[in-house]
Amino acid sequence: MNERDAYSCASPIFTPGNRFCFGDGAQAQVEAWKAYLERRRVDLGELGFDSDMIKTVQNCTDINPFDDYVEELLKESEIKQEIIEFVGGSTRFSDRVDDSPQPLIPSTTALNGALLVPKSYILENVQAAAAQFPGFTALGAPIYNAFGGFTAKTSDQMNALSSAHRDAGFWFALLEVISPEIYELVTAPVFPLTPVNNDTFFEHGGVFQTMYGLNVEAGETGDNFPAFLGLNHLGPNIRGPLKHDWTKACPVNWTRKERDEKCIPALECVFGTQLLRKLERIKKRVDKHDMFTCRDCVGDNLDEKI
Repeated sequence: MNERDAYSCASPIFTPGNRFCFGDGAQAQVEAWKAYLERRRVDLGELGFDSDMIKTVQNCTDINPFDDYVEELLKESEIKQEIIEFVGGSTRFSDRVDDSPQPLIPSTTALNGALLVPKSYILENVQAAAAQFPGFTALGAPIYNAFGGFTAKTSDQMNALSSAHRDAGFWFALLEVISPEIYELVTAPVFPLTPVNNDTFFEHGGVFQTMYGLNVEAGETGDNFPAFLGLNHLGPNIRGPLKHDWTKACPVNWTRKERDEKCIPALECVFGTQLLRKLERIKKRVDKHDMFTCRDCVGDNLDEKI
């Protein structure tokens, strides 16, 4: 498989299936899957897989081509109609495409953020990364695979995406732990290394500093805090470490005002210090009267002097 075909597919979920591809990428990935299983035939045999089972797994894929997203939605609608006709129970929305994900009243990311795991970190620490980022954490947080490939190469720099976003291999839910019971759950033996937004994550030599090449001792900071969170799925309560000590997580029992005053703000975690300042200057120059402002968006916390 060449690089172009390898990078033509991605998936918003953790499973190897349900991938979305451009051009001939789907067929290339299917052939690569068959070749991989063939190379591992001896290993699979030792695990109890016979030839028929391996052949079944090799041919379990199904390629469904479509010209555009609208055509895919229409296909989903047709499948939905077939299911309704089979099981019954139609409603006034039966002939419409379902929202994905479906709307909810509570926030699905109230206590977490999307940790952008650098592709370089994954490749340099394959075994550790596999242990740290399982397909599901104890709270059911999946790996999001719609990263990597040519995302770092397809930019004219006239956009607001951080280098962390473009250089990510995948994102993983970074949980904000609010009680000893939840901490015990997410650090259970089956998931001993799952990252949690706490002091251990930010400590000197810890996962965060290793990922982003920092060497900050306890009580120290720096001039440019790195971007490490994705803007999509950004929880309203997530914050970076303390402003005066990058090795200490923002206490979850502080009020929002205290967290805003004493902790690295969420947007600085998304864009990084330098890019955020640049975006703030552009915002003030283009939108002098703050017509386009929303909560936790670039520029919403600026005073008139900036």
